[in-house]
Amino acid sequence: MSTTTLVAAISWVLVLHLFGAIISPVNAYSIKLLPDSSTLPGDSFLDDHQFSSGLEVELRPIDVDLRLPAPTDATNNIIIQHRRQRRDTPGHTTATPTTKASIILQPTHTGSPVKTSIVVASPTATVGSIPSAFDTNRSENTTSSCMSFFDSFLSNATFKNCIPVSVLLTTSSSFFQKTKSFSLITQTLDSACGVDADKCTSLLTSYADTIGKKDVCGEDLAKGNPLVVAAKTGFLAYRAMRDATCLKDPDTNNFCFAEAITDPDMTANVYIYHLALGYSLSAGRPKCGKCLPPTMKVLQKAAGNKQQPVSEVYVTAANQVNVACGPNFVPASITSSTCSNFRSLPFSLISLLVGTWSFFFLLL
Repeated sequence: MSTTTLVAAISWVLVLHLFGAIISPVNAYSIKLLPDSSTLPGDSFLDDHQFSSGLEVELRPIDVDLRLPAPTDATNNIIIQHRRQRRDTPGHTTATPTTKASIILQPTHTGSPVKTSIVVASPTATVGSIPSAFDTNRSENTTSSCMSFFDSFLSNATFKNCIPVSVLLTTSSSFFQKTKSFSLITQTLDSACGVDADKCTSLLTSYADTIGKKDVCGEDLAKGNPLVVAAKTGFLAYRAMRDATCLKDPDTNNFCFAEAITDPDMTANVYIYHLALGYSLSAGRPKCGKCLPPTMKVLQKAAGNKQQPVSEVYVTAANQVNVACGPNFVPASITSSTCSNFRSLPFSLISLLVGTWSFFFLLL
């Protein structure tokens, strides 16, 4: 066969098979030109299709579907779902969160400017519930008499209704949950500030006197039991903490405490309230807003009573605030109350005063 005839034959084969691919899309063929089988080592596997020209043709069936429809919304959804399944497979490298939490963005201010806080759903912080003191596991090292005292005051309805923030702040998990939400902590403060403060002060002062008795919790206090110490400190600081946490921001009419404890940028201001419990101020710089001076004024007044925990830390804290906010931003001195002054006078000086009064009385 001549070269011209061979080329013509190959051309016809190409035309016929291309035409067949068009009219029969499913059973089409691919044509592949291979080198002469004589150039391959060993026996050729194309003996049935050899040509004397040194060219070989392999006819191999392939599947071609030219009628595949265009993607639709449904197919796109399937693709997206498939990609999601691949993304969620263990071998996929895309990072996915291990925990989920439902969050609600809730406005913090009713006026300008407007803030938002994240409210995390929690089964222990429900709307309308009153937080409980010492709602975590109590120490097993507490004496039986002291445990009985705890059971007594914790079951007292008047104590519960007082909602003593001074006790709750360091001992209550349910109160801590409420501090994560501006609306919940505001509701709690509304209730705490709406009670008879004098009645609650009288009750908690009596608890402070009782807890130190030998047949109650005296032994536990002597050993420094942290829960018992926290209880007595909270009893003593009730009025100071109550008056401080009930102050409102004059610009927003929101509780200053609620604004501070729900704002991550005001962490240092939260420690201001811990002064009432005798804790030193942290090294952070508080925001020098309109809430800070009246809050420190309340604490200064309480510090005048040497029995109050704040009396030991107020002056140092006030100086720290003035460094951050400017000289005389808050008063840095303490004016002791008359009662405290009298109690702190040495016995010899009291005797001198009594003797002087007696002397003038005899002259009359």
